[in-house]
Amino acid sequence: CPISKTIRHEITHIYTKQAGFTPWWLDEGLAHLIAEQNTAKNGDKYYEKLLKSDKMFIYNQENYDFCVSNGGYALSDYIATRTIKKLSKEKLNKLIDNKCNRNNFNKFFEKTIGMTPKDYISKL
Repeated sequence: CPISKTIRHEITHIYTKQAGFTPWWLDEGLAHLIAEQNTAKNGDKYYEKLLKSDKMFIYNQENYDFCVSNGGYALSDYIATRTIKKLSKEKLNKLIDNKCNRNNFNKFFEKTIGMTPKDYISKL
């Protein structure tokens, strides 16, 4: 049912916002995955190319928060899916429930994951 997917999607946003700052790519990606609205269906090569393209618009360099002029939701789905597969449950929970704000998320991310958000995403 589309309405139940929308409700799950929006509840995910409420949770991530209460847990601490979550970059757009992780917030939207998790909301799409939990609501089973995953739009990342073009294959890894498509998203790897998009991540390296000039279509990326980074609006907060410190924590590598970005949007994309074309395919942003699908790209966030791709990154969140890869992140869930790559990280341990403990690290993923720590990353989501971070109690950070926009100004200190980058340091928290680097301490938790072992690299900056920009380096992490570039290595997906």
